[in-house]
Amino acid sequence: MPIVIEKVRIANFRSLKNVEVFLTPLTVLVGANNAGKTSFLKALNLALGVERKMISKEDFNISEGDDDSEKVIKIDIRIIPVDGNYRRVTDFEDLWIDVEFGDAVNVDVSDRQYVAFRTIISFNALKNDYEIKKFKIDEWQEDFEGWDELEYTDPLKSSFPSIPLFFIDAQRDILEDLRNKGSFLGKLISKVKIDPKKLKELEDKIHSLNEEIVENSDILSHLKEKLKELSNTIQSGKTGIDITPVNKKLRDLNKGLNINFQDGKNDGFPLEYHGMGTRSWASLLTFKAYITWLSETFEEEGTTPYHPILALEEPEAHLHPNAQRHLYSQLVDISGQKIISTHSPYIAGQCALGQIRHFYKAEEAPQINSFDGTDLSKDDIRRLRREVMHSRGELLFSSAIVLFEGETEEQALPIFAKHYWKLNSFELGINFVGVGGYGNYLPFLRFCTSFNIPWFILSDGEDDATKGVNSALEKIGIDTKKKLPENVKIIPNKDNFESYLIAEGYQTEIKQAILAFLEDTFQNAQHKAAKTKEVNGWNDTKLKEFMDGSKTGLSTYLADAIIGHSDKKKQFPVILNALFKEIAKKVTNG
Repeated sequence: MPIVIEKVRIANFRSLKNVEVFLTPLTVLVGANNAGKTSFLKALNLALGVERKMISKEDFNISEGDDDSEKVIKIDIRIIPVDGNYRRVTDFEDLWIDVEFGDAVNVDVSDRQYVAFRTIISFNALKNDYEIKKFKIDEWQEDFEGWDELEYTDPLKSSFPSIPLFFIDAQRDILEDLRNKGSFLGKLISKVKIDPKKLKELEDKIHSLNEEIVENSDILSHLKEKLKELSNTIQSGKTGIDITPVNKKLRDLNKGLNINFQDGKNDGFPLEYHGMGTRSWASLLTFKAYITWLSETFEEEGTTPYHPILALEEPEAHLHPNAQRHLYSQLVDISGQKIISTHSPYIAGQCALGQIRHFYKAEEAPQINSFDGTDLSKDDIRRLRREVMHSRGELLFSSAIVLFEGETEEQALPIFAKHYWKLNSFELGINFVGVGGYGNYLPFLRFCTSFNIPWFILSDGEDDATKGVNSALEKIGIDTKKKLPENVKIIPNKDNFESYLIAEGYQTEIKQAILAFLEDTFQNAQHKAAKTKEVNGWNDTKLKEFMDGSKTGLSTYLADAIIGHSDKKKQFPVILNALFKEIAKKVTNG
């Protein structure tokens, strides 16, 4: 029966002043650079990591006026038992209690077992060095408020070797792994064991192979003859020279090991001839091989429990998008619990919404949010997965999301935005998302509010549209009976976007857009002149009729015609100008 690290609380570690994070069997950390993702992984590494801990003054969160010698880093971890589907169960398996946890096991108010401990990192003035101590938490405080002020004095006799954490940063390279005996590849190779009889047989074959290589090489034979002169100057009980192109002892396997990778029908080439993407990926796969081997070994022996934890930084480093998509499935298959930080929409987009933790800064301190879908239907969740996670994973990394219903807005808004900021909207992290209907705002608003992404609405003014907007806003706690917030723009006079442009006096630009849209259909100059005269004679009703029937194709022409208006004040419809001003306050500080 598996276990899971369920909660982690951290105080005063780097930028993480006071945070709590809920973990799942696979947890994906997303957010902007310097939002605290790597700090979170490294804090876990201090509490559970297998390698030697390096601590410096810079690891402490020091505010102005603080005495850094008295500052203490605190990391609390709670571990719970789960079943094969990772649902919480009441009791740990006996093996975990007997071998690993012992009297560290506690029960909560529902008589469910858990193990909780605190890691404290502080400066020891007598030793003039930093030290790490661990203490048992007798009673986990469910209320997050003030958790770090509680003191614990019951030291743990040891850490938990059956719960090793392996931290892998973004700078991984299979070539370094091959050279380093302490790497996961080096450790795995060091475990190579062969039956003694078979070992002797194989090493005899290697000896014969070495002799044959030397005998068939003029240079190596010549070198061997000349090196025999060593016996004339160095006294030795045994004379003779061995040249071994192939390591003669299998215990030295790691010294001469190389890995070749065949690309298509080409011959295999050593990995040093491949790019960093392939080498980084190969390094992760050697870790997977190492952990799989250990997990299977512990399971076969059945005498020691084992729950490895992978803390992985940016698995997508150097990989192209298709490889990033494939990498996710390989990460899922790694034994144990995984906590992964990523900037890849292709990886994050494959996750379940409940696996994502969004890191962001508020008042200069990192905060962490998770998805709240408690009032969403199954259809809402499916829509989010289909329309956001699977197809537009980059929305998780947005600086702002603009929601709307219409097809015209989807094509036109990015063009208006580029003219407004003189940058592509994606360069600013602004994403425009059509919700696909009046009643579909709620799941997208839940997505934005859960991950603390600033959101804006541009809604048609028809009754059904405004009802849909108001209903969604009320469900996220906004009182629509009062004045709507400034990030919600409703097209006035119950118009949709097309009729609004007519009401704003853009008939000339609309006609220009229609003629540009029809350009490829003109048979000759005479036909073009006739159609131009016809379109220029259309009234508002005819213009609206044509716009409604050609939304997808006409939208970009409409935007281009309007931003080309000779009057700069008319290059943005009033409602778009107001919308962009509100977005600028969030994204570009006004």
